Formats: sequence, structure tokens, C-alpha cells
Amino acid sequence: LRSFISNAQVNRDQLVNTFIYKFANNITIPNNTLATYKIILISDNKKLESKLQNVISKNKIQGINASVVRINQPDSTLKNAQLIYISSGKLKYYMRVFDLVEKQQTLIVSDGFENESYVMIDIFDDEDGSVKFKLNRLNIKNQGLLLSDKVLLMGGTKIDIAEIYLKSKQTLRKLEKELERSTLLFDSLQKVIATGEEEIKKQNKLIKKQNKLVETHEETLYSQTVKLNNFATQIKTYAQQQQKARINLKKMHDSLRLNKEMLKKENLEIEKSHEFLQKQKMEIDSINNEIALRNQILTEKETVIDQQNSRLRTLITVLLIILILVFLLISLFIKNKKKSQAIQEQSTKIKSINEELNTNNEELLATLEQNKTMQEQLVQSEKMASLGVLSAGIAHEINNPINFVYAGIKSLLRDFEDIEPVLKEIEKLSPDDNDLSEKIKIINKIKEENYFDEAFEAIPEIISDIQLGADRTSEIVKGLRSFSRTEKDKVKGVFINKELDTSLLLLRNRYKNTIEVIKQYDDTIPSIEGYPGKLNQVFLNILSNAIDALEEKGEIKIITNNNKNDISIIIQDNGQGMNEETKSKIFDPFYTTKVVGQGTGLGLSISYGIVVDHKGSIKVNSEPGKGTEFIIILPKMMNHE
Repeated sequence: LRSFISNAQVNRDQLVNTFIYKFANNITIPNNTLATYKIILISDNKKLESKLQNVISKNKIQGINASVVRINQPDSTLKNAQLIYISSGKLKYYMRVFDLVEKQQTLIVSDGFENESYVMIDIFDDEDGSVKFKLNRLNIKNQGLLLSDKVLLMGGTKIDIAEIYLKSKQTLRKLEKELERSTLLFDSLQKVIATGEEEIKKQNKLIKKQNKLVETHEETLYSQTVKLNNFATQIKTYAQQQQKARINLKKMHDSLRLNKEMLKKENLEIEKSHEFLQKQKMEIDSINNEIALRNQILTEKETVIDQQNSRLRTLITVLLIILILVFLLISLFIKNKKKSQAIQEQSTKIKSINEELNTNNEELLATLEQNKTMQEQLVQSEKMASLGVLSAGIAHEINNPINFVYAGIKSLLRDFEDIEPVLKEIEKLSPDDNDLSEKIKIINKIKEENYFDEAFEAIPEIISDIQLGADRTSEIVKGLRSFSRTEKDKVKGVFINKELDTSLLLLRNRYKNTIEVIKQYDDTIPSIEGYPGKLNQVFLNILSNAIDALEEKGEIKIITNNNKNDISIIIQDNGQGMNEETKSKIFDPFYTTKVVGQGTGLGLSISYGIVVDHKGSIKVNSEPGKGTEFIIILPKMMNHE
């Protein structure tokens, strides 16, 4: 079996060699002044090269010597070749070779190329196992070559041009339908743009109202903040006073405890004094008794006086001690009562302050909620404003491919008018006609009169142009639809590289032909969680600022990296850069360096908020004269709370 396959391949290679040699001899080059007839084989088959070399070494081609060169892929040597053979394994290079040698008196022989519109001579395996060839006389003629009738006698077949035309006509009809759909889409887009302009006007009015409301809320918020700071200062002062009061109260309690201890000691001393007095009294009584016994009459009055004086002194002393203790107790009670009243008054004040703070907190929460709603409205307003600014450029971008399509259709209709008379004559042909050759001559004459060959050659190129215009229009519309979509806080899968390309597409009219955009995308970046429309707005704002900074010339570089837990997007420009003061304010609301009417100062502020909402970060590096770099870090999975 292996031997049979090998022999079959050898026989086929031999037959292919024979075909190539005969094609070279029977398709002549007018005004030939060549010294050597050059044949190039684009093939991996070394045996085919050696066998063809053996053939031409023994036989000349068109009376001159020939050479064979085998290459693996097209290069500059093709321009000097008279015959190029492309094997079945190299057919992917066919159209490149066809374009390279177009109209330079070079014959292309292919092995199994299916697109008959571009075939010159194609060798193929028939269903019965035989090797045959087919040729397109028109393409050979367009190369400036003369086809001998001997080639047809070799068993080849002519390609049916009418069938190719019918296929082209079917393709054209499909493109016409696609154009109709594109036209309807374009009309609807114009309506959307008109609606968008009206909406922009409304949004501008709303923005003015919202700006006034924001100013009012900012003033209210500022006054409330001042009040809150004053309340905080008062609370801090009250807290310090309360702390001092607690310390004083503790000291008073300690002092009262010491006084109680002192009073207890004094009571003990008083009791001891009483006991001592009792003892003294008993002694005095005994002494007096003795004196009374000795001097009953003389000393009776003196003893009575001494006893009374002694009692009086003791009573006075006791009364003084009691008065002192009572005074101390009354003083302590009054001081404690005053301090308790002061503490109670402070507690009442703190309670009222706390109630007022709670009221203010509720008002602040309501204000913050209202500000959040306003911020969301501002984000949508900024998006619509950006869409309005872009609408003129996008309309211009769409107009170019649409004009391309319209121009292609007009050219196609004009070429069809040149081909139509020939087709009508061909339709009149019948297998039963006796004067078929005469009718063919008439057809050839009509072809020459109506520029049939030029028109037939131009049709595939025109169809390709129309297809390119339709594809371009569809691409722009998809990008616009992606940017203008609204989101209701629903997290979706976002392909960052795709969203960057959408932003570039919408801005293309502003940078094409003047600014070079260099994309260094990491193709391993997966889909991340986020809001596609909002992230698209971030990229659009930063890229738009970069284009403004370049003043219609320069370079923008976009780099994406796939990190372990997040991804990074770096947008660089080599524009004028920023100083430290400008760099510190670019994320502040309503701050802008652009002239009045060109910027609202909300783009980067909104972009910052969007990135923070995605649990990411954004920072900027810039120096005057050295350009600007924005670095955006986004997590692959948002941390939902």
C-alpha cells in the first residue's frame, strides 16, 4: 500500500511538471526580450523541484534557457518571475502573490485553489482520480499574456465567467440588503442623536438647577459642619468640666470621709473628756468634802463658786465643740448640694446637646442621601454631555463609511450597466445554435465596446469596499450603543480590553491621523465584576483629557496587566504635563483647567467616584513637560457588603 501511494505521488508530480512545462511554452509573453525564463515554486516538495529542473535542463522554454527556484513563502524574488507555481499546502499565500505580481506579465499556476474569480490556471484532482486543470482567460489576459489554443487541447476547461458573475450578483444582493439595514439603522441613529441633543439641552438646564441646588446644599452643609464642630467643642468642654466635677466630687467625698473620721475621733475625745471631767469632779467633790469637813463654814461659799465656775467652763467648751462640728457639717452639706445641682444641670445640657446632635445627624443623613441621588444624576448628565460632544465626531465617522458604501453602489451599478449587454447576449445563446462562433464574435465585440473586462475586474474590489464600509458602520454603532447604555446597580462581567477599544472607537475622530495610539494589552486578563458603562465613562474621560493635553499631536500608550488579585490599567501621554498644584486638585468637583464651555470639571471627579465604587484606586503621576500617567487598579472580584 505504501508503495502504491508513493508511486501515485510520483506520477502526479510528473504530471504536474509536464503541465508547468507546457503552460510555460504555450502562454507567451508579448515583446519578450528575456535572457532566462524564471520559474518559482512555492512548495515544500523537493522532488518536484528536482524533476522540473531535469526537464528544463534538457529543453528550453520559448526558445530561451530556464531556471527553477523553490521557496517556502513569498518574498521579493517573485517580481522577477515569469511563472509561479503555488502548491496545495501553500494556498494561504495565493492572494498575496496575486496582488504582488498583478499586471506584470507573470503567470500563476495554483494547485487546488477554489476561488475561481482570482484563478489564472488551477490544477485539481477530478472525481475519477485523474489530474486536470481549469483556466480563467480573463485573468491571464489582464496579466498581458497571450493564451495559445494548444493549452485547451491539453484537456483543460474554461472557468464559467457567467457563473462567477451570478455568484457576485448574489453577494451584491446580500450587501444591498445589509446596506438597507445599515441605512435604517443610520436613520434610527440620527433620530437617537436628535433625541440625545434634546436630552442634552434638558440635562444642561437640569445641571444648572442642580448646580444652584448643590451650592445651596454646600452652604447648608458648611453651616451644619460649623455647628457640628461647635457642638463637638462644647461636648469636649462639658466632658472636661464633668471630669473635673467628678474629680472634685471624689475629693469632697474623701474630705467628708476624713471629716467623719475626725468627728468620730473628736467624739471619742469628748467622751474621754467627759470621763476625765467626771473623775475630776469626783476628785474635786472629795477635796471639797475634805475642805468642807475642815472648813465647813469658811470655805462653803468658795467651794460652791468653784464648782459653778468649773461646770460653766466645761459647758462652754462642749458647746463650742458642738457648734464647730455643726458648722462644718452644714458647710459640707451646702457644698455637696451645689455641686449636685451643677452636675444635674450639666447632665441636662448634655442630654439636650445629644438630642440636637441626633437631629443634626438625621438631617445630615438625609442631605447625604440627597447628594448621592444628585451625584448619580450628575454622572448620567456628564455621560449624556460627553455623548453630545462626541455626537458630531461620531456622525462624521459614520458618514465616511456610509459614503464609501454609497460610492461603491454607484460604481457597481455603473459597472453592471457595462456588463448587462454582454449578459443579455449570453442569455440568447442556445446549444442548438449553428452559428455559435459568429455569436461569440458578436459577444466579444460588445464586450470591447462596453469595457466588459475592466468592469468585470472592478466588481470584486467594489464589493469588498462596500463590505468594509458596512462593517465599519456596524462597529461604530456597537461602540456608541455600549457607551450610552444605562445600568441599575447590577454587576456584570466586564472585559477591560474591549471597553478600552470601545472608548478609542468613540474618540477616533479626535485623534486619527495626528495622534499615535500604542496598545499593550495583556490578553490573559479575565472578565471582572463591575459596571461596563461606568468603567467605559472613566476610560473615555481620561483618554479625552490625554487627547486635549497633546494638542493634536503626540503619543498615547495604553497598558493593561493581569495581576494576582487585581488588574491594572495605565494610560500615558507625552503631553504638557501638570504642576503639583494642578495635580492636587484634578479630582475636586468643578475644578478644570479648560476654557469656559469646554469642560465642566466633573469628569475626573466622577471617574474617581466610579473607581472607588468598584473597590479600586486611581492615582496620577505627572511633571510639567514630561506628560501624564494615570494608573487604575481594579479588583477581579468586588467585595459586596
